[in-house]
Amino acid sequence: MDRLALDFGKIACISAHCVCCVRNPRTIGPDAMAVEAMKKMESPPSPVQFLPVIKDDNILIGIVTLHGLVSAGLR
Repeated sequence: MDRLALDFGKIACISAHCVCCVRNPRTIGPDAMAVEAMKKMESPPSPVQFLPVIKDDNILIGIVTLHGLVSAGLR
């Protein structure tokens, strides 16, 4: 369990860093549906694997992954 938490921490840190490096990152709100997240991930100019979940006050509260959506049964 500790290793899983450590690995998740690394992923969250890397993902948060990537969000900071992009001028206009694609994001999604906490109340959005999974289908909307999938559409945003697949939209032009290029598909993305991660989608930051941002509250109204621009606070990162989570990250939706393409793998997570597919694992949950969304296609």
